[in-house]
Amino acid sequence: MNNDEIERVRSAVTAVAGAIINSFVVTHSIIITVIVTVSVLAVGSQSRTARLLHHDVLFSRHELAWIAACRGDWATAEAGYREALEDSVRILGPDDPQTLLTRHELAWAIANQERSRLDEAREIFDAVLSDRRRVLGTEHPRTLTTMHELAWISAQKGQWEQAETAYGELLVLRVRVLGEDHPDTMVIRHELAWIAARRGRTAEAESRYTDVLDQRRRILGEEHPDTLATRRAREELRHGRIIDARHLA
Repeated sequence: MNNDEIERVRSAVTAVAGAIINSFVVTHSIIITVIVTVSVLAVGSQSRTARLLHHDVLFSRHELAWIAACRGDWATAEAGYREALEDSVRILGPDDPQTLLTRHELAWAIANQERSRLDEAREIFDAVLSDRRRVLGTEHPRTLTTMHELAWISAQKGQWEQAETAYGELLVLRVRVLGEDHPDTMVIRHELAWIAARRGRTAEAESRYTDVLDQRRRILGEEHPDTLATRRAREELRHGRIIDARHLA
């Protein structure tokens, strides 16, 4: 099989895998079949196309761990990310964006297990943030995502002042980089409302939720899940209840 043929098959396989993942109609057997197909094509070739195929294999293994995370199977996700990370460091190098992404997701899988492991997750996120700033830049969207997770961990540990400061700094960056109306910017505004509620500033929290709700209605639509999340958060607040923001937004 020549390089052109390999490239055509690679494109087809990648498209199929993407469609499977994006539709959430996934089974482990289908994904593994995709991975094996790509791996076989790469064997014995040292061409640029083969290197791209190796990258696809690593990405597919990362996505397999991601599927476990989507199902709430965090232990399986962690194991999958650790396996993918080992290969990614060896094949792509420690500074490759895919390697950094896998490290980030590994920390997220750890953070979503026992609360006693939040510090372990924070340590990994701190290292990823440093590397993403160096490799991608301080205002790259993925760098900002890692900042977001660190702010969230501070909130989960009840370090409200530290969390609110981190969220405020992140909001300034997201407005500058992504714009006022970007969905990721609105997530930060939603979570700042949640923090205000947690700190007992109920009137401020309700006002913030109202502002986010109006914005989400305008940008995303009345029935978008994020719009419904903010509406529910405001209604719960009015009844004296506060729901973890990350369970909504």
